[in-house]
Amino acid sequence: MLHELNTELLCPNSFVKITETVKSKFEIISLKKSVQTLFLSFIILIICSISLQAQDQVQSQDENVTISNPYFAGVTASFRKLRLSNGNSTNNYSFSPSIGKFLNEHFAIGLNVGYRFSDISFFGGNDLKQLNTSVFMRYIINPENKLQAYLQPSLQYLRSKDESNNGENITNAYAASVNFGITYDITDRFRFLTRLADMSYMHNSSIQSPIINNSIYSLDIDFSNIQFGAEYRF
Repeated sequence: MLHELNTELLCPNSFVKITETVKSKFEIISLKKSVQTLFLSFIILIICSISLQAQDQVQSQDENVTISNPYFAGVTASFRKLRLSNGNSTNNYSFSPSIGKFLNEHFAIGLNVGYRFSDISFFGGNDLKQLNTSVFMRYIINPENKLQAYLQPSLQYLRSKDESNNGENITNAYAASVNFGITYDITDRFRFLTRLADMSYMHNSSIQSPIINNSIYSLDIDFSNIQFGAEYRF
């Protein structure tokens, strides 16, 4: 029996199968890394393109032209309740104040600080608390209209704490993202805004043993997860 087992293990056909399996796994990993790199490169390309265009417009702008109420402050918030297939549910809350300045009618830059809380409503469930800060640039596509569409690339830092009955896990993350949304001017100073879609690349790293590092790329076009907010210009 032992002789037969060794003969089978040393069989060239078995070796070929093992080699093909290992090769297939490496190809899948390589493909995932290529997709992640391409996704991140696309986000960086959008950010750089908008930044260069903003710089050119600011430099070419007439020095005598002034922007009325160039500064702004605002806040966005969202609430989302999901019913899971096993009958449990999860609640998600987010709150994000921001400040910024319009460089011209098309471009604005700003700073955002956000807080998100998620809980799963059953015994032994987890609570996720996340604090994030980001710098962003907003490109207004059609500033001449009251209803305006915008693209908002940003670079973010996130710190998350996942709490459960088994303890807690703290994770640091860095992300690059591009948001798409709509604003509506109520007056010259006051406007409503929404965030409709989000494309992002995030790298996570836990700070506790065992150390876990992973990268996530996502395209979020979920209309049940829309953020609403308001801004005031001054």
